[in-house]
Amino acid sequence: MENLIEIFLEQAEITEENYNKEIFETKFLIFIDDFSKKIISNLNENLDELVTYEKDENEKFQLNNNKRWKDLFSTYEVLLSCSLDMMKLWRSKNDTSENILTSTLLRLHAKGYLIAKEILYLCQGGYADGALARWRSLHEITCFSLFILKYGDECAERFVHHSIIDEIKYFQHHHKHKDRLKVEAVYDRDEHKKLAAFLEEKYGKYFDKPYAWANKFLTDKPKETINFSRIEEHVSLDHYRFFYSQASQGIHGAFLHLIDNLGIRECKEDVLLVGQSDSGMALPISSASISLSIITTQILSINSQIEDVVSIKVIEYYRQKIEEIIVQTK
Repeated sequence: MENLIEIFLEQAEITEENYNKEIFETKFLIFIDDFSKKIISNLNENLDELVTYEKDENEKFQLNNNKRWKDLFSTYEVLLSCSLDMMKLWRSKNDTSENILTSTLLRLHAKGYLIAKEILYLCQGGYADGALARWRSLHEITCFSLFILKYGDECAERFVHHSIIDEIKYFQHHHKHKDRLKVEAVYDRDEHKKLAAFLEEKYGKYFDKPYAWANKFLTDKPKETINFSRIEEHVSLDHYRFFYSQASQGIHGAFLHLIDNLGIRECKEDVLLVGQSDSGMALPISSASISLSIITTQILSINSQIEDVVSIKVIEYYRQKIEEIIVQTK
């Protein structure tokens, strides 16, 4: 910055003798604006070269990263493929269009599969911490799936209806900040009030609380205190809270994640990670394979036939294979 000031003073011909605060500030703002435009112009002129360089560097990294984690990534890809193909086979044998339970579980599985695939691409790209953050969502979907499966149609219906509450709250936020957002949103506030009243009458006054779709089935504590950890514990997946909390650190920008994350675990020096790293792929891949296996096999267990039992065995094989590869690479 000191050099820029020297350039400015020289160009503006400002000295201690002719210094005037008003003139100085005016000329300085003009100088900053002109200098910024020159930098932008230069970047635009060399845009293709810059993009090509970044692309080449990214391809080199991914080549080496995929070489290091080849067995883990390829086995995980097989698990992904099996999960999708076997769910397609199960759907072909079961009519799910009129069944709220299975249709809801299938939507959750589809979202879970999509996240599981995102995790693979993030890991291949060198972003293990981003992958673990996405697994956090997959873990939530897994817990919701098991909980809904446990309590059946009524629970599925409550889960679906609670989405109306979520939508109403989205638009309430929009209405509150619409002048600052400067984004148009089409919604009927009167209709929302009617829907909210209907849901309160149908499910009770606490149905507008987070996770309240589960309140009928969680009777150990007051209904207004429901949180995700209670659902997690109820389906016996609370032992993953250790990894879930670790993933949450990165999502919420906590200081702990600024000094300790998967991408720098192998570093012996204190570094600021601002790009890709080939460290830490085991945890997100392992966690994702477990979660995806759980939600896939649970659905395959509904109205299961011999093909589904075989599918469950195949999925379990590849899940265990992933764990074996991870142990061998440590």
